[in-house]
Amino acid sequence: GRFIYGLGHKFFESYPYLSRIQGASGYFMEPGYGKATRPAFIAYVHSDGFRNFKGLNWIILLNNDKNEVLLPIVKIKGFILYYLLISAGAAIFIGTIILLSLKSLGLLQKAVADVSLSNFNIDVSGVKTKDEIGDLARAFEAMADNLQKTTVSCDKLVVEIDERKRLEERLVRLNDCFLHFGSEPSENIKRLTEVCGEIMQADYALYNRLQGEFLYSLGQWHTPPDYNPLDKLQGHICYDVINKGSDEVFIVRNLPQTAYAQTDSNVSRYQLMTYIGKAIRCCGNYVGSLCVLYQKDFIPSEEDKNFIRVVASAIGIEEERLFTQNSLNDAYIKLKATEVHLVQSEKMASLGRLVAGIAHELNNPMGYVLSNISTLDKYVSALLQIMQAYHRYALLLKEGRLSDVEAAIQELDRLKEQEDFSFLLKDMPNLISETKEGINKIKGIIQDLRVFSHAEKVDKTYADINACIESTLRMLWNEIKYKADVVKEFAPLPQIPCYPQDLTQAFTNIIVNAVDAIAQHGTITIRTSEKQDNVIIEISDTGAGMSDEVLSRIFEPFYTTKDPGKGTGLGLSITHEIIRKHEGEIRVFSKLGQGSTFIISIPIKGRS
Repeated sequence: GRFIYGLGHKFFESYPYLSRIQGASGYFMEPGYGKATRPAFIAYVHSDGFRNFKGLNWIILLNNDKNEVLLPIVKIKGFILYYLLISAGAAIFIGTIILLSLKSLGLLQKAVADVSLSNFNIDVSGVKTKDEIGDLARAFEAMADNLQKTTVSCDKLVVEIDERKRLEERLVRLNDCFLHFGSEPSENIKRLTEVCGEIMQADYALYNRLQGEFLYSLGQWHTPPDYNPLDKLQGHICYDVINKGSDEVFIVRNLPQTAYAQTDSNVSRYQLMTYIGKAIRCCGNYVGSLCVLYQKDFIPSEEDKNFIRVVASAIGIEEERLFTQNSLNDAYIKLKATEVHLVQSEKMASLGRLVAGIAHELNNPMGYVLSNISTLDKYVSALLQIMQAYHRYALLLKEGRLSDVEAAIQELDRLKEQEDFSFLLKDMPNLISETKEGINKIKGIIQDLRVFSHAEKVDKTYADINACIESTLRMLWNEIKYKADVVKEFAPLPQIPCYPQDLTQAFTNIIVNAVDAIAQHGTITIRTSEKQDNVIIEISDTGAGMSDEVLSRIFEPFYTTKDPGKGTGLGLSITHEIIRKHEGEIRVFSKLGQGSTFIISIPIKGRS
């Protein structure tokens, strides 16, 4: 077509046949105007508006076929419609995605809110997308699950920490109880019962043990004032626990609804609801039951059961200690009886050896006592004759028969001369004195024998150690005098509380051994002294002495170096026990060929 350019707006005024129908992009020129036989389109470019072509810089006038002109527009419309359809589909798709995303985000928002409230049981299964939001939802769900597990673990840990703290407090309390245990098992059992009741927060706690045909409450805690610690066996809950003999904890709840409400009077009397007990074993037998009682329904935890088991085991140990202690006491009593019998046997053995010597020692004073008594008998007969002559002389004087008095005087003088009256008067006091001395000597020997042979008294008495040694020497003198000289170096000593008969036995054993150790003739030296609140007795001999091997064994029971039949081997063993009973000590120093020295130290307690 033709192009018209460089035209101003007056061009249109010059060509009125141009239609001024303004379109979106220009003007149309209809056919029939002027020379226009076909529709025409006028395109324009403007800078400041196009309504009245003001400021129009240029205009291109295109005269062309309308269809040709509109063909691009039709094509553009098709494209536009196509792209609109595509855009609408895309918009619907994107909208769907956005809606799904918004729903997923809503679920995530709710999940976050739940997690912020510590609710980790979230559900994001509604998020089906496999994009970043889906990945985020699944990751968040996994995180919540982990937090749930962590929270559960933390809760369990807190519970476990609380339980361990309670357990630690219980163990500390129980350990404190153990640390304050005394020597009496029964008192320790009472403490354990109290600890069990306190820690279990029970209303009452008891340890009932079998005692013949009854149950005796050895351990009690918070029991009522009218509680009877001695009860019958049949129908008692503790008796059933003992009979079952199980290591399990025995639990009875709702006691008023059980048979025990009828058979055990304590159930109704003290309104008991729950019983928890554990049987106690001692030396392989079940002997008692530890129990805690509640006036309410109570369900023990495993920790409670384990605690009761621990306390029950401790009571079982104390029961075994008590059993062992009683057995030891019985054995000790028997041993003491045996010891007394052995001491008496040793005394009798010593007496058997000393009988001949003692008989000799008794025979000497007895001989001159009998001789003096015979002489005194003669002296008394002579004195009686003289006294009768004096009596006749006195009667004659009284009757005034002076002629017969002279004859009586001559008879009296004759008798006095015949009986050696002056000698009688001089000798009789000496005879009486010697007889008294002999009798006292006999009395002393008999007294020493009686003290030596009798069993020791239970209580101590005050005695003089020097006197005990003197008594021993008198009793042993016939053994000693032919083999040894005795040197006594006694210091003044206070009377001390002791067992005199036992000390005499100890001194006898040592001195007899000293005599036996002297082959020919030697010396036995006995010294006493007081040093640092102790009485010291030293007994030395010049005998054969002992080797180190013998010295190390001399206090062993039944050990002897003497020939068979000459010793029991108990002498020095008994001596050692006697000194130990006096809380003293005995030491021995000896060398072969140089003799031996026994040093005894006895503390002065309660000095007289």
